[in-house]
Parts: sequence; structure tokens; C-alpha cells
Amino acid sequence: MHTPLAPLDKEHCTNLITSRIDAVDFAAAKADVVAFIRQLRELDVWSREYFHHVLDNFNRVPGLLMEN
Repeated sequence: MHTPLAPLDKEHCTNLITSRIDAVDFAAAKADVVAFIRQLRELDVWSREYFHHVLDNFNRVPGLLMEN
């Protein structure tokens, strides 16, 4: 039997993104994109903390992510 999906409201979306950020191997992600980056120092900020900070800032901008 098919179970209906939970509504994709702002909280659910934020939780999904948070879980994905927490699961990323940032060393591997950097290695995957390094050939496409001209200024390698731009990858220095890539970390869980950085992407959680970016997500937090998205959540502070009205209308940027779906409203509840």
C-alpha cells in the first residue's frame, strides 16, 4: 500500500536539507568539483558549519524558502 508523503512545508524542507548537509563527506565533495574551480581557495569554506549557516540565512529571508 502506498503511504502518502508528508507535506513539504518550510520546516520539513529545512529538516531534509539539514540531514543532507550532515551526511555530506566534504573532502570527497571538494575532490569531485576541484577540476571545475578556478580559485581553489573558494573551497576552503566548504564545511558543515558553513552550509548550516547558509541554510540559516535562507530561512531568515521571507519567501526564499516555502512559508508554513
